[in-house]
Amino acid sequence: MRKKKLSILLSGALLVVSMISYITVQGDLFNESDAYIQTENIMNDSYVGSYVRSGLDNNAPVYVSDITTYAEKVIPSIYPSDISSYKKARPSRNQNLYGTCWAFSSIGLAESDLITKGQRDSSVDLSELQLIHFTYNSVTDPLSGTKGDYSKYYNDNASNSYLNKGGNYEMAVRRLSQWSGVVNESDVPYSNASTVYNNGLDEKYAYGYDVAHLQNAYLINAKKQPDVVKQQIMEHGAVGTSYIHYDNAADYYNNSYYDWQGIVSDGGGHAIMIVGWDDDYSKDNFTTSSKPANNGAWLIRNSWGTYFDYFWMSYETYSLQDNVWVFDMSADDGLDNNYQLDGGLYTATIGYSKAANVFHVSKKDGVDSETLKSVSLSCTQTADVGYTIEIYTDITDTGNPASGTKHEEATTSGRTTYAGIYTIPLEHEVILNPDTYYAVVVTVDKGGFEIEYGYSESTNPGGTDDKMVWENAVSYWDNCEGSYYYNGYNFGKFYYNFRIKAFTSNNVELGDRLEGNTLSMDGKIDMNFYMNLPEKVVNDSGAYMEFTMPDGCVSKKMLSDARVTSDGLYVFSCGISPKQMSDVISARIISNGIKGNIYTYSVKQYAESVFNAADGVYSEEEINAVKAMLNYGAAAQQYFEYNTDNPANSIMSEADRVMDEVAFGTYKGKFVNSDKIEGIGYYGSSLVLQSDTALRNYFQLDTGYDIADYEFYEQQADGTKKIIQPQEADSSLYYIDIDNVKAYELGDNYNIYIKKKSDDATEMMVECGMFVYARYVYQYSDDEALKNLMKAMYHYNNAAIEYFYFFS
Repeated sequence: MRKKKLSILLSGALLVVSMISYITVQGDLFNESDAYIQTENIMNDSYVGSYVRSGLDNNAPVYVSDITTYAEKVIPSIYPSDISSYKKARPSRNQNLYGTCWAFSSIGLAESDLITKGQRDSSVDLSELQLIHFTYNSVTDPLSGTKGDYSKYYNDNASNSYLNKGGNYEMAVRRLSQWSGVVNESDVPYSNASTVYNNGLDEKYAYGYDVAHLQNAYLINAKKQPDVVKQQIMEHGAVGTSYIHYDNAADYYNNSYYDWQGIVSDGGGHAIMIVGWDDDYSKDNFTTSSKPANNGAWLIRNSWGTYFDYFWMSYETYSLQDNVWVFDMSADDGLDNNYQLDGGLYTATIGYSKAANVFHVSKKDGVDSETLKSVSLSCTQTADVGYTIEIYTDITDTGNPASGTKHEEATTSGRTTYAGIYTIPLEHEVILNPDTYYAVVVTVDKGGFEIEYGYSESTNPGGTDDKMVWENAVSYWDNCEGSYYYNGYNFGKFYYNFRIKAFTSNNVELGDRLEGNTLSMDGKIDMNFYMNLPEKVVNDSGAYMEFTMPDGCVSKKMLSDARVTSDGLYVFSCGISPKQMSDVISARIISNGIKGNIYTYSVKQYAESVFNAADGVYSEEEINAVKAMLNYGAAAQQYFEYNTDNPANSIMSEADRVMDEVAFGTYKGKFVNSDKIEGIGYYGSSLVLQSDTALRNYFQLDTGYDIADYEFYEQQADGTKKIIQPQEADSSLYYIDIDNVKAYELGDNYNIYIKKKSDDATEMMVECGMFVYARYVYQYSDDEALKNLMKAMYHYNNAAIEYFYFFS
């Protein structure tokens, strides 16, 4: 048998918090007079197409932090593995008579992403025409945040239809980020393109029929980071790019394409999707007058129907644009409202380090309140941007975003990766009440702030017969809410609108009402919510209370498991681990799919109510128990390095935070017959400090023995056996838990018995306890934070004993 070993282990969840630093970004990089759309010259031997060049199509900033991560991942040499089946399942679309490749590729990216994630099957068909029409003929969003921003195409003044004018991925991603689409093809079919152009399209299709929302969009340099592009294709189904199609560079027999510098003036006239690759695709398959230097090609999905529908494009194709676009969609994000001020298509970067958008929460029929869940930032020209998002509600001065109540728990920091658009979940959701103003304040460490600006085209600029053809206007001062920049001293109104959005979900009034909170310290630390529930909720067998912790962990307690008080209140309990005593818990009732009001509370708030109560409301024993509990929580925070900036005991005096030293020498364990049970031996102990405090004991099984041949049990005070089922830790190590240890029992010892089922006469007994464990910590460990945690647990136990006997 292996020699017994006493190990000092401590179980518990860890949370790593990364800090960011800030630098000030100076200057104003925006000059509206420099803005223009660059188009391609049509060459006699080429099909330039209708992809309108964007300034974002080349030289995307390279994000380097994840390059090694991608390189370490297994990227196959060919993808997809069964190309024939792939093509059959996803036939290419047909843009037919019009120059709409940009829309077909953009919608194709959305479809591919949803299919790859399993949110839609391969039959999904989304509308290109809806995107095309509302890109050129916009509608104010449902919340009226984009009032004053509009796009209008003047058909009567134009010599060319907007169906042939073209567009690009940047224009598409702006409309999708505004939630103008995507919609099903059956709602706005492409076959109606001519009719829609001549007669218009019902405005209801602009926002009311969307079936998915854009979450994120990334720009990646394919020529500098091809492995990153491949990984994105595997994760999202496709990436979008463009090239110029030269007839003498295409081999229609082999479905291959390669153009070279000698015949290409520039790139980017036709939008396509890259859906796969073959690193070994032979360069000899390109039967052009010049051949690539190396093997390898991208698998391209086109939008010309069955004509050149899928084809192979050499990695070395000269006209292929540097950048590719990645669309990250969601068919069910649980969001109802998009608060935004930017309804325009064109974007510039501003060199401020701090900015804000102020939004108005309108009254909505049947909606009691809204939950602010996430924020969108646009950084399409900058990679690796460090950000901090702050939320202020109940703004008293709409000209000062910081004039409201700051929600510290919602402050969210992080970094972007690639250049692009990001939807960032807040660290903590925030309730927004109707007819109030709130602000999203963002600080960045690079010049990543982006604004919208206007653009127009006319028939004869400056001439007397000048007529508007294409107008993309943006608002300035006409909305009460607006965009603000921070100059180092205060906020000032900005001329243009920042591309900062906020997303909320509606809370429908269920009729539930929180009557109060209590804290339980019997066995485990429970936060209790006392709910007054209407009959319609009580009669719903599937109703439950959902608890959300700041780390995003969600749990629920069914209505059927709630305790009912004598006066008909339903008590829902959420367990708290010692390190979580400063955490604010969010709780809400969910019944028949309807989400009720969100209620928040924390152990720390409960403690404050105890300390601030009038004399005589709480006994000295109660107050001391709460103080000891907070010291215990703060010590756990330090040991686990969790939320250390907000220690549980920070609301106490310095004197109350000081704990007397403890001598654990009197707490001793014992072994009986430890070597007389064949095949198994005691290995060590640990503490599990979750909501349920448990003593975990490990046993090691020798090779050739079966854990099922042994019985484990605890001898209880009344003489009965409590059978305990061992759990496997690894192939030879098993553990059993002494769980639900009450706060006033932390100093007790427990007797664990192990016997071989085939031998009733011989039992091994291990006497152990929390403070036996603590004795070995003090004797063998150099970890001062762990020792301090054991000391805090000791004082918590003593205070709990006094509290228990005072009320018993």
